[in-house]
Amino acid sequence: MRKSLSKLPTNRQLKVGELLRHKISEELIRNPFFDNKYSNIPLTVTEVKMTSDLKKAMVFIVPLIGEDSDSIFDKLNIIAPKIQGKIGRSLGLRFTPEIIFKKDFTFEKMDKIEKLLTKLKKNKKE
Repeated sequence: MRKSLSKLPTNRQLKVGELLRHKISEELIRNPFFDNKYSNIPLTVTEVKMTSDLKKAMVFIVPLIGEDSDSIFDKLNIIAPKIQGKIGRSLGLRFTPEIIFKKDFTFEKMDKIEKLLTKLKKNKKE
């Protein structure tokens, strides 16, 4: 078995990830980082995965609208250093992790699985 598959996140990684998730959510709500085109897009921060050295944070986000949702991630990654600077002072960590925004496909995958299961049930009844 490969090491990367068997490694689970440590308690420290989970705690820092959850703390970051809350802080990033607060900053996205409070501060208007975007121009008018992107400022009204509702976003949900679903998860933050930390590297083992706590230097990078993968922030998974779901935009709650479908149109133009891919371009929001380009904008988020451009403003990531601003968000990092704002939350860095309040984290209480030795250094602030580098923030990288990614799209969360979990809900899309769940929807796909649900459709497949529904289709299977229909086929069993017939």
